[in-house]
Amino acid sequence: MARKKGPDLSQILYLLKSIKEISDEIEWNEKPTNSGYLEGVVILYDQSGKSIPGLTLRCEVKKAINIDEIGYKFFLHQSHDRNNFRIFSLEVCGHNIISHRDKRKRETIYGPHYHIGCKQYLGNDAIVRQVKLLLKTDEFGRWLKRFLRHANTKNGYDVPFPLEFDLFGNAVTV
Repeated sequence: MARKKGPDLSQILYLLKSIKEISDEIEWNEKPTNSGYLEGVVILYDQSGKSIPGLTLRCEVKKAINIDEIGYKFFLHQSHDRNNFRIFSLEVCGHNIISHRDKRKRETIYGPHYHIGCKQYLGNDAIVRQVKLLLKTDEFGRWLKRFLRHANTKNGYDVPFPLEFDLFGNAVTV
């Protein structure tokens, strides 16, 4: 199977090193392809205030029934020729949950992990690593700050978590 033509690893690392800024507050909407998730997308700007063509930051939050089922993903995506390419992502779920499997490498990752690039266009150069942090899954703001720091992205906006939990730990969409 032929690989998609996407950015190579050096281009991805350059994009990650360049300073970016979030354009606006994130608006949460139901994900069009899966109503079990909320999605927020923002355009990114360079330091001079110009939008970076095709580069967006996307957040996906699983509509959890209770606090133990929280899961979310932060993505830095680049669009080019009607294709979306993952540049960098951080996927957060419970530390005891299988979150990624690579059958070829016979590798299983539990809990939070990050991706640099994607196998569809980088092949074996794509990077997947487990995050070894003691943050809990319900610490959305701290995970977001970690993602933004690694993606070299400045944020002047407060990004609230789109779910609240009642006294019994049951999720309520805000």
